[in-house]
Amino acid sequence: MFRILGRTSGNLVGVDVTGELTPDDFAALRDELRALVDDHEKVRLLFDLADFTGFEVEALWDEHSFSARKAVERVALVVANEHAERARAAFGLDAAQTRVFEPGGAEQAWRWLASADD
Repeated sequence: MFRILGRTSGNLVGVDVTGELTPDDFAALRDELRALVDDHEKVRLLFDLADFTGFEVEALWDEHSFSARKAVERVALVVANEHAERARAAFGLDAAQTRVFEPGGAEQAWRWLASADD
């Protein structure tokens, strides 16, 4: 399941992901993000995956299911290092820049997303 975080502002979007995501969860998340992309040319995403346990393989989005992925500039993944590669594959969305932050590093992730630095 996912929930859009209260810190979402402008083109910065935070998503808390918990448990195991189903195809319906990915479809709903895709629709929420597409609406934000419609409002902003580019988006920067924070995925808090501290309580994420996995996903059904058929749930993963692809270029056809989330065509707005080209609008994703940056992705910050808040996840334990041992799950970082799996998280990057599932949530990196081919962003030009993707960084991993340890659990508890959400504030640092928000600062990076909001910064103009590369």
